[in-house]
Amino acid sequence: MNFILTIEFLQQHLIELLAFIVSFTALIVSWISMYYSNKAFSLSLFDKRYKFYHDFKILVNEMLKFDIKLFPDSLKRTKFLLWEAQYIYGEDVCGLLKKIHDNLCGVILCHQVVDDMAAGNQSEDSEIMSRLMAEHYRPLQSLIADLLGDNDITNLNFYFHNYLADKDFKKPLS
Repeated sequence: MNFILTIEFLQQHLIELLAFIVSFTALIVSWISMYYSNKAFSLSLFDKRYKFYHDFKILVNEMLKFDIKLFPDSLKRTKFLLWEAQYIYGEDVCGLLKKIHDNLCGVILCHQVVDDMAAGNQSEDSEIMSRLMAEHYRPLQSLIADLLGDNDITNLNFYFHNYLADKDFKKPLS
């Protein structure tokens, strides 16, 4: 009699038991997929940040040559990096790129003014040249020297270390 009651109980609750087992299995599978998707996102973010860091280092090394013929291309790449940085880095890196962008624009303008003066299209004015040199040329030289220097507070690694060394890849962007 006891055996018959047990079989009847199992028959009545078998569907409920199977539903519980299936839902619990689905819960485990969804948790595992969420865990691995977060890891994939973190690795993807790290890859993007590291690629950006690499491109930025190449840009700074090329600007070190101070070849005016390379500056328009450097300006284009700086604009692209600035656009990209706002999505994967914080205000510190974006501010640094904005400084480089503004100074590059000024240096290109300075060279265009010099070319116009040499061609006779514009009268020579040493005051304008001194101002352009002081506002853009020298700060760009100083900024590049600082970024490639040994000072741990102003060099390139200072700006990127917090983002690239973040093991959880969850550094806030602002």
